[in-house]
Amino acid sequence: MTGNSLRFSLFVLLILALLLPVAAIDAGQTGQYIIFEQPPSSAEKIAPAVREELDREDYVEVLVKMTRQVDTEQVARDTLKRFPAGRRKQLAVRTAVVEELQANAAMSQKNIRQYLEQEQSRGGVLEYRSFYIVNLVFVKASPAVVEQLARRTDVKVILPNSSITMEPPEITEIEGLTPLAAGWGISQINAPAVWERGFEGAGVVIGVIDSGVDWQHEVLQTKWRGYNPEAPSSPDASYNWLDATSPKVPLPEDSGGHGTLVTGVIVGSVGSEWIGVAPAASWIAARIFRDDEASSDVALEAGEFMLAPTDASGQNPRPDLAPDIINNSWGSTEPGDANEWFRPMVQAWRSAGILPVFAAGNSGDGAGTIACPANYPEALAVASIDSSNELATSSSRGPGYAEGIKPEISAPGVLIYSSYPGGDYRLCSGTSMATPHISGAAALLLSADGNLSVDELEQIMLDTATPLTSSTYPLSPNYGFGYGLVNTLAAINYLRSGCITGQVLAGEAGNEMPVDATVVVVETEISTSTDPVDGTYCLQHRATELGESLTLRVEVPGYQNAEMQFTLAGRETLVCNFALRPLGPPVISGDIDSDGSISIIDVILLLRHITGLTELTPSQFTAADVNEDGLLDIADAIIIMRHLAGLEETLPYS
Repeated sequence: MTGNSLRFSLFVLLILALLLPVAAIDAGQTGQYIIFEQPPSSAEKIAPAVREELDREDYVEVLVKMTRQVDTEQVARDTLKRFPAGRRKQLAVRTAVVEELQANAAMSQKNIRQYLEQEQSRGGVLEYRSFYIVNLVFVKASPAVVEQLARRTDVKVILPNSSITMEPPEITEIEGLTPLAAGWGISQINAPAVWERGFEGAGVVIGVIDSGVDWQHEVLQTKWRGYNPEAPSSPDASYNWLDATSPKVPLPEDSGGHGTLVTGVIVGSVGSEWIGVAPAASWIAARIFRDDEASSDVALEAGEFMLAPTDASGQNPRPDLAPDIINNSWGSTEPGDANEWFRPMVQAWRSAGILPVFAAGNSGDGAGTIACPANYPEALAVASIDSSNELATSSSRGPGYAEGIKPEISAPGVLIYSSYPGGDYRLCSGTSMATPHISGAAALLLSADGNLSVDELEQIMLDTATPLTSSTYPLSPNYGFGYGLVNTLAAINYLRSGCITGQVLAGEAGNEMPVDATVVVVETEISTSTDPVDGTYCLQHRATELGESLTLRVEVPGYQNAEMQFTLAGRETLVCNFALRPLGPPVISGDIDSDGSISIIDVILLLRHITGLTELTPSQFTAADVNEDGLLDIADAIIIMRHLAGLEETLPYS
């Protein structure tokens, strides 16, 4: 090949490379799960809010998002294929997601961190911190350094380290409030009925990202995963508490009261007094708010901690200690905010099998007021209702910026009784109080079936919710209530039920046809009918208890009934098919020889049988037992003879 030809070939290859799709999957050093996000021009990489700061500040705080990100959903899907069901599968998925994210960040941030180190030694960078849950770097640097970062090909966009303002709930202070039994909200979602069935959230861990938690509050102390019952004054904060604010404290505390209120609704109880939805569940917490404000980098730090909690020094992350649910009673105060930079964090949680529950927000009754990140498709957004199932006036509404129903579900959020720092109690209102009802409800379901995936867990709550409508939202689901009020009892019943299905045919052997049949469980009297066109049926029924066997009976006029014993596991589909045979000729009482009339011949046959001279068939026996006492004796013969003599107009037992 000549030099010109070689140069031309290389030129063609370069053009082809530039034409490749901008979000192609790459099998790099971290595996086949890398997505390259095409960056804009250097000038467009810097967000307008950052550009404004560059013109007036000596140093600015920015989030430098890298072009190379991880498809965590694909990581989870591939990992699921390699492991059986159960906690081992869940741990494998969480570990795989974390390892891919960490490996990607370590490799793709290597060069940029070297540059930041150099600039830090020269004074151009005051501080920087690397994140992996979203592949980005927090940097506090001079405008010149920020401009230089924008020129890098491995940088996708430079965003402001913006503030997140938490809308505090409306708190009603009432003197003399003391621990009470389950409040109206808990009763409204049927939690006490679920407790009676033995499901209280045991074994489930809920992560709370908020203003912290008063860990010593009487209804919360023993529920903290770091609590040590053998040494109550020496708890273990490692992997159970992160203070992402400054100054940091070693044990959970609440700087505003909000987090303690939220946590109380999820797990609060003391003795026989229960104020939380899932009183047997455990909590861990990450504080991001002081004075109702947090910065984006702090929220990221908390998000990473929840994905893989760290020890007290912030090291040795352990995805096996991640919570099952994360309660986020916070969000943007900008109605309709479509800021997506948090979204990879929420996607990573969900890919790792963690349910992200977010408050819809308190921006009022206007359309499209739902907060961010609640408006992400991957977030379960919660609306607030009152004790009359009316939508709270302040509850934010959909639609979101993407397709689909937002918010998805409703929960009690008006005058909710809960714990408050210092051993106190308050009545509070807002979607931030509705959200922990959903986190607690999810914990109840997971305590009934720990193998539920995030998608299954969410879908069960939506499918079994009590639909709610109003004059503004006459149809369900809608942009106010979502799919309706969470119903924990209905969800548990669904979870603990199965489906019996099959086909019923009737006729002589080899000539069966579909029929309109009644299918009934004898012991519970739950029944359904077959489709007469094809004979199929489907009957939803609770799961059978251990050692319990029930009877399924099929009834069709003119055909022999059929029965089958069954046991049914929760969410199992049991197939029971039946083939019914026609009944024989009807048995006429007293007509032993089946000739259609009652005569002296029938009496003779009966007497011969009584004296042991003749055996009768089962149908003849039935016809001869006219008094239906199960015996053939002279009493039956006398009744038949009285009938023949005209002393009995009809047989009394026919």
